[in-house]
Amino acid sequence: MTMRLSLLFLSTGLFVSTTLAGQVPVVDGVIGGVPTSFSTYHETSRKFFTVSTAAATTPGKLRVKENTGICETTPGVYQASGYGDITANKSMWFWFFAARNNASTAPVALWFNGGPGSSSMIGLFQEHGPCRINNDTKTVSLNPFSWNNEVNMLYIDQPIGTGFSYGDLVDVGTSQAAAADVWSFLQIFFNDTRFAPYLPNKLALWTESYGGHYGPTFAAHILNQNSAIDAGTVSGVKLNLQVLGIGNGLTDALLQYPAYLTYAANNAYHPLVPANILDAATQAWNSTDGCQSLISACYNGGSNTTCTNAQFFCNNNILGPLAGQWDVYYVPTANPDPYPPNITDYLASIGAAAGADVAWQMTSPDVYDDFSFSGDWMRNSRPDLETVINSGVRTLIYDGDADFIVNYMGVEAMVDALDTQFSALYKQQSWSTYNVQGQPAGQYKNAGTFSYIRVFGAGHEVPAYKFGTLQYGQVAAQMFTQIMRNESLSPTEDAEELFEKRAAIYSSRIVLATRDMMGWDYNVASFTYDDNWRIHRRISQQHLKAESAHMYHPIQSRKVHDMMAGLLDSPERLEEHNKMLSISIPLTTMYGYEVKSLDDPVIVAADRSVELGLKVVALGGSLVNILPIFKYVPWTWTQRVTKEVKRLTEDMKRIPLEALLRDMAAGTAIPSLVGNFMERKQTAGATAEEEERRILNVANTVYSAAADTTISATKTFFYLLTTHQDVQRKAQAEIDRVLGSPRLPTFEDRASLPYIEAIYRETLRWYPPVVMGLPHVSTEDDWYKGYFIPKGTALFANIWAINRDEEKYGPDSYAFNPDRFFDKDGKLNDDDRILAYGFGRRNCVGKYVASSTLWLMMVTTLACFYLRKQKDEKGNEIEIDDEFDEHGLVGHKKEFQCDITPRSKEWRDVIEAARTQGYKF
Repeated sequence: MTMRLSLLFLSTGLFVSTTLAGQVPVVDGVIGGVPTSFSTYHETSRKFFTVSTAAATTPGKLRVKENTGICETTPGVYQASGYGDITANKSMWFWFFAARNNASTAPVALWFNGGPGSSSMIGLFQEHGPCRINNDTKTVSLNPFSWNNEVNMLYIDQPIGTGFSYGDLVDVGTSQAAAADVWSFLQIFFNDTRFAPYLPNKLALWTESYGGHYGPTFAAHILNQNSAIDAGTVSGVKLNLQVLGIGNGLTDALLQYPAYLTYAANNAYHPLVPANILDAATQAWNSTDGCQSLISACYNGGSNTTCTNAQFFCNNNILGPLAGQWDVYYVPTANPDPYPPNITDYLASIGAAAGADVAWQMTSPDVYDDFSFSGDWMRNSRPDLETVINSGVRTLIYDGDADFIVNYMGVEAMVDALDTQFSALYKQQSWSTYNVQGQPAGQYKNAGTFSYIRVFGAGHEVPAYKFGTLQYGQVAAQMFTQIMRNESLSPTEDAEELFEKRAAIYSSRIVLATRDMMGWDYNVASFTYDDNWRIHRRISQQHLKAESAHMYHPIQSRKVHDMMAGLLDSPERLEEHNKMLSISIPLTTMYGYEVKSLDDPVIVAADRSVELGLKVVALGGSLVNILPIFKYVPWTWTQRVTKEVKRLTEDMKRIPLEALLRDMAAGTAIPSLVGNFMERKQTAGATAEEEERRILNVANTVYSAAADTTISATKTFFYLLTTHQDVQRKAQAEIDRVLGSPRLPTFEDRASLPYIEAIYRETLRWYPPVVMGLPHVSTEDDWYKGYFIPKGTALFANIWAINRDEEKYGPDSYAFNPDRFFDKDGKLNDDDRILAYGFGRRNCVGKYVASSTLWLMMVTTLACFYLRKQKDEKGNEIEIDDEFDEHGLVGHKKEFQCDITPRSKEWRDVIEAARTQGYKF
């Protein structure tokens, strides 16, 4: 139920119309009307769509044309279009576009337009596909805000008879029947060898307009079928449904139809009709046998005829008349609005090349009539929507404020009436401004995994519109991307816009001349944005992604327990214990190298190499970074330091590898990233040497980069908890309540310790280790907010300042306050984005391992010890200053002393019992 129609309201109270590519049909002069023949309609009158070409169906299989070059012209991006033959007489059209980035692991999003009976090619070519129709209606242009930037998109024409789909229409007439056909199609799709690899990926269902019926019904059907498969009553493959998105959706007519009266009288643009028309429509709603009464009768077990009568009366007397002279899909414009441009001619020109068997139609009158006669329009889909939300599926309801036909006032009334696990919390939320590229573009609320947004300046097809100086589809792309990343809606500013939304041109790095002089060319974080970086990134993700992080838990637990034993023995040596923890974990996980002492030659080399090297690469650190020609000048400070750093770096890389090879020869090697590769090396063939170089680059990057940032975060944690005794007491009370008798916390406890989670978030918010982030370099010329950014420009994200945004964090944004991460009900909120891990495609690939290390260190320290300020000889607390030093790019709390004592004899015994082989100083 979107797209365009032409409607002229006359003062006589009659209205006539001509259709301009209408997604909601105009029937007998009524938008969304019902044919007057509905009283004599019989199912046997439904039609079979005749195929004009000689198409041989293949029941239970796909018929596909691949990589036609239509629409998606991004090099290397796969596409496929064609049919899934549900039966010999039912062929459902689809068009698949792989994600432009990381397609193999990216989610799959289904898209359905509304109507009922309207083609999903509308969404593809007018809204958010890889290309968008131009104003000439005959050509298309590449869409930079396509939803397939990060997500595999699957556009489906349904029900049968819609768009390019064709076949037997006898059982097409309700949302439930449509859901069954869609399920059958998806079973065929994901059983095809070309698409079966996507089956485990996250699945999302996005729709609009009549999708207010489709979305809840389809999603609930998928969940029910999954349960039936588990129960053994249905055969098939389960679908990993995790997201539902509905735009300007008709879900609950009883709640939404009164909003036609409200919106027509008072909206952000202008009144739609004079007072006499509004009065007549109001009477039509309120009268004894009026619209409200008819919808209520439909809801209360009404027959198909009862519900069809409600659609007939309400759309004749309320929906149609109240549109006035304005376009129902975009009220700022008089009817008819030629935007978005019609796609009929373009689809006629490419249909055969894409594999279509029939001529395309925007909206099928046969499908529409069948839904009208079944009474589906007026049936309530809100219960299904509530079921889906309560099942844990992340759900977004969105709409444009310039749409009349399913306007935001009605949608918001429906949302306010939802009865879900998040409804009470939602009602407590205040509206927040949704910024895109720093510009207010809407208002939104989040509650748990449910979100709602009203988009300013958008019509019925939200992604087709622009607002302010933003580009077409930019607002919709941001909300879509956030939800698909399993994030709640949040405003974005400059860093997100440039480094994430425009990641394709802001993901490179500065290549400093001193990097190679120091032998740091192994460091993946310093690679330019090219195929070499992509290969290394893929290796890193494979071994460090969230699903793999648990493999490192035993090593992390052992090393944290070692740190607790060290603090028990020599609490005054916190700095050394911190360094031991932060360096030993990456060395053990990457090489299986066990560090016994801070005098270990690897530690000495790594520590000194990083200390000296960061001074060289820091802003203003060396003239050679500005004028590379000076690297040839002998006897300079830079020459001396880089030579020493290179020697230390070679030691840092050589020693653990030699130790690993010795251990492997002796049969005593500990499983590790490099060790596991070396075991497979003999089967790697000619690529072994190159693969080994890449694995070693990743391993060396992890332990050289992770060590210093972990040291920084750990220092900050001890400082903050020592100086905030109220936070410490609250954390220890939670730990005692969850753990019961003294025992060391485990990773399984994390979900039960929300306050510790809040401390982890707040520590990294309050002082991120790399306060300015690493630079992102542009690879193309660009314009942003009126500024020209030339190719090769280095941009920094001021993470420290972003984390102190008072609009987001309140007037106490400079304070350390873990409570800011809790909602009004005392539940941990969904603000779990840790900016310290970076942005876009250059974010920290090891963030899941780093998060586990820091969390376990924090919770175990708080469980075992009291952290207090030291006292002087008179018993007065010795204050700790709040100064931090920058060691190159990484900031550190200046050295301080605190009193670290076991919380009780029982906790001392727990630490002793967990003591492993330990280490020495």
